[in-house]
This record gives sequence, structure tokens and C-alpha cells, in this order.
Amino acid sequence: MKKFLMSMLVLLIVVSATCFAVACKQPSQVSEPAHRHSFTNYVFNNDAKCGVDGTKTATCSCGETNTKTASGTALSHSFTNYVFNNDAKCDVDGTKTATCDNGCGTKKTVVAYGTAVHHAFINYVYDEEITCGRNRTKTAVCEKGCGATETVRVMGTMVEHSFTKYVLDGEKLVATCDNGCGETKEAPVVKENSTTVGKDLAIKDKTVPADVETFEDAMAWVNTLDDNGNKKKNVKIKCEIGGVEKNGILLDSDVKLTEDVIIDVWANASTLNINIIGDVTIDLNGYNIIQKTYQGLSVSLFTVRDGATLNIIDTSIEQDGGIYVGFSAFQIDEGATLNLYSGTVGVSSERSTADVENGCQPVFVYGGTFNMYGGAIETVEHQYESWSSCMGNSYGTGGDVYLYGGKLNGYIDATVFDVFVNNGAKINGTVIK
Repeated sequence: MKKFLMSMLVLLIVVSATCFAVACKQPSQVSEPAHRHSFTNYVFNNDAKCGVDGTKTATCSCGETNTKTASGTALSHSFTNYVFNNDAKCDVDGTKTATCDNGCGTKKTVVAYGTAVHHAFINYVYDEEITCGRNRTKTAVCEKGCGATETVRVMGTMVEHSFTKYVLDGEKLVATCDNGCGETKEAPVVKENSTTVGKDLAIKDKTVPADVETFEDAMAWVNTLDDNGNKKKNVKIKCEIGGVEKNGILLDSDVKLTEDVIIDVWANASTLNINIIGDVTIDLNGYNIIQKTYQGLSVSLFTVRDGATLNIIDTSIEQDGGIYVGFSAFQIDEGATLNLYSGTVGVSSERSTADVENGCQPVFVYGGTFNMYGGAIETVEHQYESWSSCMGNSYGTGGDVYLYGGKLNGYIDATVFDVFVNNGAKINGTVIK
């Protein structure tokens, strides 16, 4: 208990001494309260960037500053000054690019609508050679480098097939189109119901005795003697074509020779000529038709009438058949056509006993059309070229001659009809006027 009281006494003495010491101090020696910063008026620093908030700063009365983020002040990009990139393509718009107006360096590229350019097709090149049956096409590549192409069809470039070079293929004459399209065409061939031997050809629409039934009969009939043993004169065989009486006989079916046919008649019976009507093909088949004539003869062996077509072919391997006459093998009337594919047509004094002084014209164009695809036409020399020509027409009725191939050995009197030389036809010793 005593110890407790002593302790409390000591504590009282210490406290009293301290209070006395403080109370006795001078007023100038008393401490003031501590300063606290005050930041209230913040000012924006204008340092916001695109996508990044700026800052704001306040200054304390003591001069101390405080800076902090100014939330919500971040800028958005601004793109206003677009520049075209000159990258437009054919049918594709180009682009334009702007740099952010806020100086952040960000760029933005957008489509520049309406800047697409048009193709430029200038240098067209034909896609193929001449085409048969359709117009050709040509293609150009765009000059602007886009790789686009344009193909157009050129009107007026279509051609028809051209068959001029016939060659023997088995038993047929076949030509491949000259234009390179690969199409082939066969020359006409004799039909199955054709006459196999020319001199056995039946005479139709005749004005001769009833027993004269064939061509061979007619030759015998016109070559008989009269009661005085003289050659008959003015013996004529006639037929009717289109209501008009004509000299000679009618032929409207095909003929394929199996032997030579010799036609031997007197000069005054020279009307034993053959009128072609319809579409007729004669296959020489390596044999000859020989017309033996005498002085005074001036008639063609075959007359191709208006609307008719006569095809001369030779399907033998050697193709050495021929038609030999003393004056003229063919007369081609207006509206008629003669096609020579192979074989020889000519004048031979040895074969036909022709009177050369009379001259000759194996092909006599009388307003019709003659197409020569092959074979040969031969004539004899004569002091008057126009009367010893491969072909001619002294009546001035015109006509057309197309020379696609074959050989002409002699002169051409082309003063009264048109001659067209095509595909390198060989014309030996010939003068074309």
C-alpha cells in the first residue's frame, strides 16, 4: 500500500513540473498548425489524342500543381482530305486515302465510287482461218492490262465450201474443201440404174423407124445407102424438148462405159447429136467416145440444154478415158452447166478423121457455165486461133468459164464470155484475153 502511494506521489510531482514549464514559455515560441494543399480549379491541358484521354491541372495556393486524366476527352479520328490513289481498274472502282486530321498519323482508305474505267479493245486478231458456213471471229485483249478479252463475229467473212481438187479414192472422185475446213465432197457418180454401155442407150422421142431403138441402131440406120447405092442425104433424127423440135436424141440417164463407143456418121447425117436434159453423169471408166466426122460437120456431139447439168468423170485408175471429136464435143446452152472432173476432151485428127481446115472448139460456150475441176482439154493447131481453141463462142451469147484445175492445151477464145482462173489451174500454151 505504501509503495502504491509513493508511486502516485512521484507521478503527481512530474506532471505538475511539466505544466509549470509550459505555462512559463514566451508566446513567440508556440508552433502553428501544418499546411494542407488544396486543388480545386483544374484547367484542361488540350493534350487529348485519338483514342487517348487528355489531362487537366490545378495549382494550390502554395504553388504546388496537380495533373490528372481528364476522363472522356479522348478524340475520334477525323478523315476529311481524301486523295485518289489512281488504282482504278476495268469495271472496278479505285480507292482514295486520307490521313487523320488530328495528326495521329492514322490513315483510312475507302472505295472511290464511280472511278472504274472501261475496257479498251483495239487490236483484234482473227481466231481462225477462213471458215466455211459461218462468219469468222476475232479477239482483242484489253489495252489497259486487266487481261480481259473480247471476241466479236465479223459479218461478211463467211465463205462457202470450195471443192475443186478431185482425186480418185477407190471408185469415186473426192475433193477436200480448199478452205481447209476438212469437209469433203464426192463428184457425181453414175446411178445404179444407169446405162452401162453408151451405144446401147435407148433412143427416146425419136422420128426414125420403129426398129431403130438404140444409139447403135441409129448409127447403122443413118449410114445405110439409098437405092442407088449412094450415101443418104439429109437423114435426120429429131426429138422434142420443151415443145420445140430439136435435132438428135435425148439423154436423161447416166452412162458408164464398158468399151469404146465409136460414132461414125456421114456429114449430111450429122444431126445424130445427143441432147442432155436433167442431171446426167457420164463415167468414161477408162474408155473413149470417138466421133468420126467428115468435111462439112459443124455440130457439137453433146448439147447441154437449158436447166440441165452434164458431169464428165473417169473413175478408172489411169483416168485415161476421153471424148474425141472433129469439131466440138460440147455446146452449153444458156442456163445449162458442164462439169469436167477428169478425162480428156479434145480434137484428134487421128481418132476422128477431123478436117483440120474447118477448125475446132472442143467446148462451145453458148451462154451457159463451164466448170473445169480436172482432166484436160486439147485442140489442134490452126492458122485461125479463134477457130481452133479449147473453148469459144462465135455467136456472142456470153457465158462463164471457171478454171479450177486440170490442163488446157491450146488457145482460149474468151472474147465473148468470162473466164475465171482459180486455184492455180494449169494453162499450157494458152492465151486468155
